[in-house]
Amino acid sequence: MHHCLQIEEILASIFEFVLTGVGTRKTYDKRSVLALVKTCRNFNVPALQVLWKNLFSPVPLFLTMPEDLWQVEESVNPLVAPRTLVSGQKYLPRKPN
Repeated sequence: MHHCLQIEEILASIFEFVLTGVGTRKTYDKRSVLALVKTCRNFNVPALQVLWKNLFSPVPLFLTMPEDLWQVEESVNPLVAPRTLVSGQKYLPRKPN
């Protein structure tokens, strides 16, 4: 692999471009970025950071939590009730050091 593809900042820029497109051609191609997450270990962290940075709803956050942590009540506005906090940090965004 070329050395420039081992620099997380460059990868983040590339993945941001893949996700959002350029100019008037805005695409939000999450599937391609997810494919990049699965392609190479070096791509994992920057691609996941781009995906988490561009969430369009809180639903993916709830889906990372264990099922016994929350419940959906049938109503106009679903209620999410936390019970206990269990760690599911593998796919959570990381803070820069």
